[in-house]
Amino acid sequence: MKKGTKTTGQAADNVNCAIELSQETANAVLDGTVKTVELAGNYFRDVIKVGLDVQEAGLNVARSYFDGMANINRGWLSLFAGTGEKTINTVGDTVKKPINDAIAAGAEIVANASAQARQAAK
Repeated sequence: MKKGTKTTGQAADNVNCAIELSQETANAVLDGTVKTVELAGNYFRDVIKVGLDVQEAGLNVARSYFDGMANINRGWLSLFAGTGEKTINTVGDTVKKPINDAIAAGAEIVANASAQARQAAK
């Protein structure tokens, strides 16, 4: 019976060894699967983050473009208003002097003519 016990003991050792190998294999597969899922999750998270970062950068570029265009528009409007005002004032000042000179000369002519008419009437 000792021989049968040894065989039964050997069979039990073989079964235990097979179970332990199966457990180790299952644990290794489980660890591999968990790591694969973690890597995939990190990959998709990073891809989404890159997409959001690109979108944010695009919005910043658009915002900068919009702000730049608004500044240019304000500058052109200010330049137009200032130039228009200067032009109007320059034209007004330029026209004022000859007209005032002509009025003054006309008044002088009328005054001289009146004086001469008074002299002649005497």
